[in-house]
Amino acid sequence: QIPLEKKFGFVRIGLVYVISGLGGNLLCVLFLHSIIYVGASGAIFGLLGVMLSDLLTNWKMHTHKFDEMLILVVIIVLDLALGTFPFGSNFSNIGGFTSGFLLGFHILI
Repeated sequence: QIPLEKKFGFVRIGLVYVISGLGGNLLCVLFLHSIIYVGASGAIFGLLGVMLSDLLTNWKMHTHKFDEMLILVVIIVLDLALGTFPFGSNFSNIGGFTSGFLLGFHILI
């Protein structure tokens, strides 16, 4: 995620990281009432969401658009597949990704 920090600064990316982590954990709490999950997967998925929103927003500026899109999709699909294992929570992954994706359009202008 270092290219994101170089491009937008550590304060903005840190803010997206924290808010995405909270958004992922909030969605996990809403759907899984009796189970407690902890971890940074929602925040990490938030950074993936930011990368996707940056790619879509600055489509003309990227030189390897389709390669970057393919890599992002493969990483997201593999990580969501890993979230189906026991003690994994795709709710936090999806919540963090959605939070980061939406924040990417507002914070990283």
